[in-house]
Amino acid sequence: MEGLLNEWKGTEASSKYLRQELEDLRQKIHEAEIQLSETQMKLGHLQESMRERYGTSLSAIGADSALSGGEFQKEEMSKRLAELKTALEGFGEVNLMALEEYQELKRRHDFLTEQQTDLQQASIP
Repeated sequence: MEGLLNEWKGTEASSKYLRQELEDLRQKIHEAEIQLSETQMKLGHLQESMRERYGTSLSAIGADSALSGGEFQKEEMSKRLAELKTALEGFGEVNLMALEEYQELKRRHDFLTEQQTDLQQASIP
C-alpha cells in the first residue's frame, strides 16, 4: 500500500512538473506569436511607406533575394530589410515647410525685382 502511495505521489509530482513545462511552452508560443504579429505589422508599415514615398514595394526590390527554390529565406530577408531600412533612413525626412519657405522667398524675389525695375525706370531721364 505504501509503495502505491509513493508511486502515486511521484506520478503526481511528475505530472505537476509536466503541466508547468507545458504552460511554459504555451507562454513561449504565445510570445512568439505576438512577436510575429508585431514583425508583420512593421513589415506592412514599411511596405506602405516604401509604396507612398518611392512608388515601389519591398517585394519588387527584394524578390531576387527573398525566394530561393520557392522557399522563404528568413535570414536573407532580414538582412535585406535592414539594408532597406538603412537606405530609407538615409533619405531623411521630407521638409514639410519647404513649400511655405519657397512661397515666401518667391514673394521676396518678386518684390525686389519690382523694386529694381522701378529704380531703373526712375533713373532713366
